[in-house]
Amino acid sequence: MDVWKEPDVETGHAHIRVAARALNGVIRELDRRNISHYILIDNIQRLIDGSQGENDTTIRTRRSEGIKSVVGRYARYDEILQWMDDVTREHPDVASIISIGKSFEGRDTRMLKLGLPGKNKWRIWLDGGIHAREWISPATVISIAHQLLQDYKTSAEGSTFLEKIDWYILPVVNPDGYEYSHVTDRLWRKNRRPITKHCSGVDLNRNWNYHWGGYNAALDPCSNLFRGDRPASEPEVKNIIDFLLPRADAFRAFVSLHNYYQMVTTRWAYAYNTTPPDHEALLAVAQRMVAAMSDTHNMMYRAGSAPQLLYPYAGGSGDWARGIANITYAYLVELRDKGQFGFLLPSSQIVPVGEEMWAGMKVVARQILAKHSNESVPEVIPDVTYWGDDVTTAESTTPRVRTTRYSRVERTTKMVTTLETTVRVTIRRATTRGYITRRVTTPGYTTRRIRVESTTPPTVPRTKTQLVSYGPTSPLVARGPESSTTSAVIRTDQTPSSEELVKTSTASGQGGWTHTLTSGQISITQSSRPVIRTQRVDGSDGNALARDFRPTPNINGSCRTCHVMPSMLVGFCVCVGALLTRRL
Repeated sequence: MDVWKEPDVETGHAHIRVAARALNGVIRELDRRNISHYILIDNIQRLIDGSQGENDTTIRTRRSEGIKSVVGRYARYDEILQWMDDVTREHPDVASIISIGKSFEGRDTRMLKLGLPGKNKWRIWLDGGIHAREWISPATVISIAHQLLQDYKTSAEGSTFLEKIDWYILPVVNPDGYEYSHVTDRLWRKNRRPITKHCSGVDLNRNWNYHWGGYNAALDPCSNLFRGDRPASEPEVKNIIDFLLPRADAFRAFVSLHNYYQMVTTRWAYAYNTTPPDHEALLAVAQRMVAAMSDTHNMMYRAGSAPQLLYPYAGGSGDWARGIANITYAYLVELRDKGQFGFLLPSSQIVPVGEEMWAGMKVVARQILAKHSNESVPEVIPDVTYWGDDVTTAESTTPRVRTTRYSRVERTTKMVTTLETTVRVTIRRATTRGYITRRVTTPGYTTRRIRVESTTPPTVPRTKTQLVSYGPTSPLVARGPESSTTSAVIRTDQTPSSEELVKTSTASGQGGWTHTLTSGQISITQSSRPVIRTQRVDGSDGNALARDFRPTPNINGSCRTCHVMPSMLVGFCVCVGALLTRRL
């Protein structure tokens, strides 16, 4: 079975896709438990075939319309990339393309930037397609970009939206899964990274490094909700973090589109009864969004946090945008419908859904212009990192009063950017591949940004190695003539990489390690739930940041996927909700 919609708080209804051969058994079990149920879609394959036929007809009739040819239909990924090229060619004054990295299968992840040249401009992030089967979300993102370009030419407000705001528009977060849903499995949800022999894919909306691994973030790699083996493990998530976090201070809104169930959800999603301090203000904007969206075509949308309207889930992009990137207006929007078609929304609804979402986005843009137009937009400075290729999180809260140097290796030029300052430095946070948000606090407690001052050729970093472990006995460190500066490769299946070069400046905690030192390498032979604290150290003065790796339990056992068509979508009202769906 495939859970399309978990039981929501308001109605308690869940939507479950059931293989045709299993339907009678499922109904008998529901009847035995006195659980009411009904058929929502009696033949999903027939609906898929009909939707595809309708989309093919739209393609044939719109091929000659230039950049409009993908607007109002479900386009393939290469067609979306071509559409971006066409937009920038026809609108070079306001449109440009930004490539933020590659997907697991090597597809270029591109976004469209729309905005007139200018300084002191706030930014809005809009994305879709994080879940592969939710085709309406990329189609709606494209519709909004198209409407922005149309309004820019025809209305004063549309011109203001591009004059005062830069729009960063990513139609497809998950290009591999999106293509797979077009050619192999229409209802595929995750990305396409192989996990076990039988199971592939991570739910990219459970993989973000903010409260990762909590509610509704599955440990089973065969689950549609699989969270990944560590936070931000997936390249599709890393690409966005790498691009967005160093520039986050200039972003005022982060909107991610999904379907279905017609709602705008606020933060937080990771737990019940938990909200940001300014939740009421953010909810008020969301309520104005749903009012505008509902009025467009008389389709009712609702506003509230995910636990209030649906269920809690951890590791989502919206929570990351607010909790880590500190973007004020962070919303996840569930588009049409409420279950009649679910993920298989006909292409005839793309245009009206786009009009509804555009009404909601205009509310967000107006809020930014009205509330924040007199505020100074933080200057976006060059990215500064330290040496290291795969850093998930990093933090240092101990200020250092001395000249501090940070280095980074450019992924393209292999040049190292360095900076120096003699004031008190506190690093607040870092993210994938070491990109950091940093603030310099002087003795007068004035906050300002660190600036990049020069570039120099790269240098090989000096290494310091110690083991950090936690347990009931005495500390253990690497053996060698100078244990605090011994270079070593830690070999253990508890680390993200079995042969990762790690460096730390201090050891702390108690016991837990049995190790030997052989030919300059530390070989871990036993461990007791260790935590490895690693630091990447540059070649100048040894300053570094740290991260924790907490071991994830191994998942053994057979996993098998089975796609049986035709299948049916069964809706039922449950009291025990997710517990029942897991047991059936």
